[in-house]
Amino acid sequence: MEGLKPKLDFAPLLEEIGDSRRSLLDLRRLILHIILPSGVIKKPYWCNITNKDQLKVVLCAINGATEDDYNQNRNCFGIITSIRQAEGPFCNLSKAPYIKNCERSILRIDCDRTPAAKGTEITPIASVSNCNLPQRNFYLLTIPQLRGNAFPGYVDVEDDAAFFAIHNESATPKSPMFALDCEMCLTNTGDSIARVALVDEYYNVIVDTYVLPDDPIIDYRTRYSGITSDDLIGVKIRLNDVHELLKAALPKDAILVGHSLENDLRAMRMIWNNIIDTSVQFSNPKSPTSKPSLKFLASEYLQCQIQENENGHSPVEDAITCPEFGRCNFDSESVLNVIRRCNKEGTLIDNYHVINQYYTESSNCFPCFNDDQIVGQSCKNASSGMADFTWIQLHEPAIVRKASCCSENNEEVECSPKFLDALSKSDQNIGRIYNALQTKTLFIVLLAGGDFGELARLKASKHIPEAEIWKYINKRRKCYAFFALKM
Repeated sequence: MEGLKPKLDFAPLLEEIGDSRRSLLDLRRLILHIILPSGVIKKPYWCNITNKDQLKVVLCAINGATEDDYNQNRNCFGIITSIRQAEGPFCNLSKAPYIKNCERSILRIDCDRTPAAKGTEITPIASVSNCNLPQRNFYLLTIPQLRGNAFPGYVDVEDDAAFFAIHNESATPKSPMFALDCEMCLTNTGDSIARVALVDEYYNVIVDTYVLPDDPIIDYRTRYSGITSDDLIGVKIRLNDVHELLKAALPKDAILVGHSLENDLRAMRMIWNNIIDTSVQFSNPKSPTSKPSLKFLASEYLQCQIQENENGHSPVEDAITCPEFGRCNFDSESVLNVIRRCNKEGTLIDNYHVINQYYTESSNCFPCFNDDQIVGQSCKNASSGMADFTWIQLHEPAIVRKASCCSENNEEVECSPKFLDALSKSDQNIGRIYNALQTKTLFIVLLAGGDFGELARLKASKHIPEAEIWKYINKRRKCYAFFALKM
């Protein structure tokens, strides 16, 4: 019957006020509202939907394409504009002080959790209820990140032979996590470890010991370290002893979690490869060129205050805090798992890198090498009937943009023939996918924003003004969505 056909009214989407724009979380809520049973997800206020239970949703993201690319090169989007019934701006930067890429915002849901209050017991990471923890090795620092943040073993130092290198194994999703924090005193040769704490992921204190520096102490830095001369009276443990303690305590595949951990490892003269660093994981909302403090992150994410003791910091407190607010990322669940629990089916069609990050046993995944394979697989799936939700992502514009990122004329890539050809080819691929879709399908095309791969390099540069870095971020955070209901 005609009256039972799905209908979507996106008129509210067009009623933008000023420069406001919805986030990708709003787009994800729309998708889940359509797919899941009524009442599970609140109806979006920015569109009207009727008879949604008959619909399937296909979202095709174009990685590396932004709203500015669309506005400046509309002739490259002829097919998309011919099929779309509504369009509107979105944003891929959440209010949190860290950048989420497009697939992270759409494909993972942060689980609800009660903010920790000061004085309350902290729940271990491993016991998050009703959530499937993502692969923890997903959050490991990459080699460029380790090098860019000057971790020992990844930058040249004059006496690198003096560093204690533990030949650890690659981390896996089941690798144990340990939080490490140190307090330093100033000696006549520089920073030296005076206290070290190691805590496991269940917040058991494995190591907490004072360490007697090998060189004479010039400044105990009591205001920050909490260490006085009395604390080191009778201490016989030296740095070499700490190395042996850590070697015995840490499995070879262990993941070390910390805040600006390169400073601790450098002072400890220790090399470790499997690192999760919260100062890299979270950005500073006040300045893209500097890292956020641990105190700020604890207040922002845990609603608790640390480092308030007038007698200085406690490395145990800091070590426990790192994995706790790291749960802001760990306490998340795959959208595909949520869909599956409601007896719905989800599918991912993307490159191997994305599939490896977001694969779940409850979904159908089709890893591909290039856009041609992605489009071919999408059309094949469409001919036999798409899943309730299908994620597709094209990457050619991002590949062209990335290939030009080292160019001195980096800003000119948006109007280069190669980039315009990549946009046009993506537009044609969208047409191929749309033509293969069956009826009663909501087709969403998302210009997913630019690549943030250069952000770490820009932050590390001392010659690029902060205003230019913000310009880079704001330009690439702009997304744009097109909606087509195929009936």
